[in-house]
Amino acid sequence: MDLKLSIIVPCFNEEDSIPVFYTEASKILGGLDVDYEICFINDGSDDGTLQILKQMSVGDEKIKYISFSRNFGKEAALYAGFCNVSGDYVAVMDVDMQDPPSLLPEMLDVLRTDQYDCVATRRIDRSGEPVDGWASTICIMGFIGGIQLFCMGIMGQYIAKTYTESKKRPHYIITDSNMKVEKIK
Repeated sequence: MDLKLSIIVPCFNEEDSIPVFYTEASKILGGLDVDYEICFINDGSDDGTLQILKQMSVGDEKIKYISFSRNFGKEAALYAGFCNVSGDYVAVMDVDMQDPPSLLPEMLDVLRTDQYDCVATRRIDRSGEPVDGWASTICIMGFIGGIQLFCMGIMGQYIAKTYTESKKRPHYIITDSNMKVEKIK
């Protein structure tokens, strides 16, 4: 077990999904010949997410968590995760099981071949999704796209002004963690 795998799991109001994800991920990861950690990033949840993460981390030293002072968004959660995990390989997974942990062994096998240093997955089966009205959909998308471009120009001006004022603000502020981390990054 000379390899360590870190799983970054952003969470926002996911108290019901966390135990399901943890059970499945632990089962899969426990069957692999790697050391691992699961780093949950609580992105300012206002439900019982933080309490569940604290309880789980007491019973399992492989569970790490970082809790933000408010909702900073998924990108900030990922950034905090990448800054604070210690694995040789890192996987990002959604806690709602959109990214099934059962794919991890196959992904790890691909990485171990030394032909690749990055592995990604994508959904190839789109059965059950509607495709009727293709021409109408394209016309509507073109019209709405034009409106969006116009609005984006206006928003661009506003965002440019906001950006120049916010350059020195932190990416996130941590209120609680069971890891050694900087409180403001």
